[in-house]
Amino acid sequence: MIRHYPMCNFRITVMVIAVIALSGAFLAMTDPSRGAESVHDVSASTCDMCHRSLTALHYSGLNPYLDPEALRTFESSEKKRLASNPSCGDCHVPHDTTNNRNLLSSQYLQIAAISRSLNPHWCSVLCISCHVQSVPTSDKSVLVRNGDTNGTCNRCHHSEFARTEIHPVGIIPSEKINVPPEMPLDNGKLTCKTCHQCSLQKSALTADSEMRRNRNFLRHNALSRTEFCFLCHVSESYRRLNPHKQLDDLGEIQEEVCLFCHSSRPDVTVLGPEHVTFVVDNPNQYCTGCHPGFDTKHPSGGSHLVTPSENILRALSTSIERIGVELPLFRGKIVCTTCHNPHEEGVIRIPAAASGAQRQHKLRLIPGMNLCTGCHWDK
Repeated sequence: MIRHYPMCNFRITVMVIAVIALSGAFLAMTDPSRGAESVHDVSASTCDMCHRSLTALHYSGLNPYLDPEALRTFESSEKKRLASNPSCGDCHVPHDTTNNRNLLSSQYLQIAAISRSLNPHWCSVLCISCHVQSVPTSDKSVLVRNGDTNGTCNRCHHSEFARTEIHPVGIIPSEKINVPPEMPLDNGKLTCKTCHQCSLQKSALTADSEMRRNRNFLRHNALSRTEFCFLCHVSESYRRLNPHKQLDDLGEIQEEVCLFCHSSRPDVTVLGPEHVTFVVDNPNQYCTGCHPGFDTKHPSGGSHLVTPSENILRALSTSIERIGVELPLFRGKIVCTTCHNPHEEGVIRIPAAASGAQRQHKLRLIPGMNLCTGCHWDK
């Protein structure tokens, strides 16, 4: 005797239809005959059916398409789409057959190897960003850029995509610096590896990853930032150093303070930033090293450390004639010192360049509307 269960049959029918629909959705994503190539028509909604837990944070540090240099071979319309709205199929291949755990496409891996917008640290699939080998080992670990440690690191860390480190590299420490033996030099010169032990990142593949305790893979992780500096630097020489205090008790310029930022003592009687030199390429690093958080959305919520528009450039280039105050650029860009005068009052001898040294926050222009209209002269 056969019994019928109408409700049960109904539920089974609904489940079958759902499975067929889901299978159809996956089959519609790509044509399997195309192999493991990237496809751009894989919609997020299709992937979300199984990967719904992924959010916008999924792309943080993993999107190689934000770097325009990495997209030089793409058409302009494709560059715009990839930079603003990449799809799941731009990075992943749903029909991958290469035993690739993350189903990453060959296009993604090729772009990831040269992109500066990725954060390869503690990410086992992004070893190619720094190493010739996709899976480096202790006995075979060759860096890109012909093994140049500093060049490899600064490819990203001297760009807009990663934090710039204020400490100089590629130099021989002075006699006043005592580098511990466990912090290696390269031919007597400082490198990124002097302070950072990159090999610690191999634990990214383990459950008990070192990343939990030492995200910056420092050689001495248990120390505070100041204590870490004093591993090499003599603490008594730095404890009360104020780089803005540039005159001694007799009013004479202290040259050693000038060399905190400048590679040689500037001529204080000559106007223009083109006549001064710095230890690092970007002088903003000196400011944000002690005043972090002001490199973006400052002042008034706007990010000002940019190349000025033609209208703003005209205002800056005529500021001395118009308002008697120099508003200097550095290599054509607005920098912290465009608005702030970092020098102590009495150091600079030219009035137009000395303005601001006497004010709180060392603003070259009087705080308020005048501070804005110095550049935005049409407001």
